[in-house]
Amino acid sequence: MAKKSDKTEIMEIRKAPKFLPFMLTGALVGLIVGIVLNAMIPAANRTGQDIFGYIVLFMMAVGFSIATVVAVILDWVSRARIKQVEATKLKG
Repeated sequence: MAKKSDKTEIMEIRKAPKFLPFMLTGALVGLIVGIVLNAMIPAANRTGQDIFGYIVLFMMAVGFSIATVVAVILDWVSRARIKQVEATKLKG
């Protein structure tokens, strides 16, 4: 059985967002928006140039950037809501 130590420490607990899932979700949403935007261009307004790749790449970058900003804001909010608890280290 573990024995308690007399040493206690103050620990900080917070719920921080993981940035990578936010960024990947933003890029995926941008991909979908880019596909939809390309499909919405009327045939009469289309030129001989294929712009599908440009639209999708641009919208993915926009979605990625917006999602990153949202993750940074949520991280900032989580830092403001840090809870401090007292913890005792167990030996054994």
